[in-house]
Amino acid sequence: MPENNWVRVTDTDTGHKLTIRESAVTHGNYRVLKADAVDLHGDPLPPEYGAVKPLSSPTTEAPKADTNEEK
Repeated sequence: MPENNWVRVTDTDTGHKLTIRESAVTHGNYRVLKADAVDLHGDPLPPEYGAVKPLSSPTTEAPKADTNEEK
């Protein structure tokens, strides 16, 4: 069954690279990669935490106030 194939993805919320079942791709914010998902023995590759900067990262800086005053 093709939907049970392993695929390598990036979680766009966290930036982690994961190996998941192809059928699970639609259940999260994943971007499918062209990289191998399994090792030489057919076992899923381990996750790589923080491998990519998340696309939906919150901003840590507040907007700067306009300090230009008219004189």
